[in-house]
Amino acid sequence: MPIGDGLGRVIAQVIRHVKAFYGTTEVPACDGWDSREKQAGPHAPYLLQGAGHPSQIA
Repeated sequence: MPIGDGLGRVIAQVIRHVKAFYGTTEVPACDGWDSREKQAGPHAPYLLQGAGHPSQIA
C-alpha cells in the first residue's frame, strides 16, 4: 500500500472511478450499520455502496 502522496493519488483515483460509475459529481452517501448495536450509524460517503451490503461471510 503506498503511503504519503502516493496514497492520496490512489484515493483520488478510486473516488474518480466511483463518481464515474454512479454518473455523479459526488461519492454517494449511505447510512452505516452497527451490527453489534443493531442500529443505523452516521450518514457518510461510502465508496463501495454499489458492491452490496458488507455483511460478514459465514
